[in-house]
Amino acid sequence: MKIILINHTFQIPRFYKRWQLLANEHRDLDVTLITPNKAKWDIKGSMIFGSDTVIEGKGLNNGNFHIIPVQIQERKFLGWISDEMVKVIKEIKPDIVYHIGGHTQPSLMQCIKTVRKYLPNSKVMAFSMRGPAYNLIFPRLRKKESRLHWIARIITYYVYSYRVKYLNKNCDAILCHYPTAIKCFKDEGFKKPIYMSTQVGVDTDVYYPDAQKRGRIRTLYNLGDAFVFGCACRFIPNKGLFEIVDALPQEGNWKCLLMGKGENKFTESLIRRI
Repeated sequence: MKIILINHTFQIPRFYKRWQLLANEHRDLDVTLITPNKAKWDIKGSMIFGSDTVIEGKGLNNGNFHIIPVQIQERKFLGWISDEMVKVIKEIKPDIVYHIGGHTQPSLMQCIKTVRKYLPNSKVMAFSMRGPAYNLIFPRLRKKESRLHWIARIITYYVYSYRVKYLNKNCDAILCHYPTAIKCFKDEGFKKPIYMSTQVGVDTDVYYPDAQKRGRIRTLYNLGDAFVFGCACRFIPNKGLFEIVDALPQEGNWKCLLMGKGENKFTESLIRRI
């Protein structure tokens, strides 16, 4: 069986390692990862690298495991497309194409169209971390919002509505990682199989107990022997940071450590909430 997986993180070993292990464990599979040959990370303030960084993809061909970097054309509003990606899919003729990313990304739409047009016997699947924040709701006019901005949001709504309808009709299966995401897809009309996949585990080459580092971190952030609530994420509204702060206990020997960065206005409002 031939499988193609598509994601921009496959430029970095720790993100493609799990799929390399899959290929090593199952020699009857031929696993190909497609990734942009060059992509800028951290645009929206994620804490993955700490600053805007351009990462270049590197090709790899090792037995039944392959990585193919492709030239991309970036699209506004989160996404990219690639004519080279289409060419690779047509040449390999995979049994399964698995796109990992947003469920309305242009690259996913392109994958679905390629499979439907050229590979009628193949399946196309998508993984999305979506939640209620991405539900399609017709935009209402906000207070102090200009009508021009409101009209722009309406146009965006119809663009994404078209993509969701196309996904619902042509994607063979959806994978997500928590129950609310399943509900969101069903609410938007997806009637084909939806699977919930929990996190695949912990990479012990990266994460492992280290008493010395633990002590150093607790000293650096004045944590003492308190129970620590930790959260590492982008500081944006749909991450639920207000809810985390509101849920913290009023008493007890505890501290909360939030790690990340993001939108200035939201970060300021989060600090005020704290």
